[in-house]
Amino acid sequence: MNMELSTRVRARLYAVTAVACVVWLVQSTMQSNADGSLWHWTTIVFSLSLLIVIGYTAYRAVSDWNHDDAADRPDRQVGQAPDQDGNDTAPAHQPGIRP
Repeated sequence: MNMELSTRVRARLYAVTAVACVVWLVQSTMQSNADGSLWHWTTIVFSLSLLIVIGYTAYRAVSDWNHDDAADRPDRQVGQAPDQDGNDTAPAHQPGIRP
């Protein structure tokens, strides 16, 4: 079974991951500050790792959010909008492509 996520769903997952990592970084930094281990090498490595993950997931969330799904679909041209009812203006089925 092949489950492929749309780019909007993937962008939301990346955004949720970025927000969760930001919360984790803030909580971890506050706890390390409270117990006096803020400048310990393990805390620094952990914080830098989280910053890399936050940067990557935030970048992917923004780039996927701005991505045009029509570019990936062979039945629609890039920039082609749906009709007034929200339906695709392209034919529903093309020969050789399973619906």
